[in-house]
Amino acid sequence: MTNTIDALLDLPALLESGRARQLRENAGLSSPEMARQLDVSPAAVTRWEQGVRRPLGANARKYARLLSRLAAREAAS
Repeated sequence: MTNTIDALLDLPALLESGRARQLRENAGLSSPEMARQLDVSPAAVTRWEQGVRRPLGANARKYARLLSRLAAREAAS
């Protein structure tokens, strides 16, 4: 639970700085691939990354957890 809370707290900074998109791209994921993992539309991922919209509720939790995993994987490599 704490990891999810930490990931959610980090989410706005990741989105505003462009780090969320960088993590996705560094992991070799396209917007549609990321969207499939999150069960959202590719347009939703693009809007989040561009700062047009923010993920809410369950989508925010899933997105934050996935970005946290991508960051951990990147740090380990």
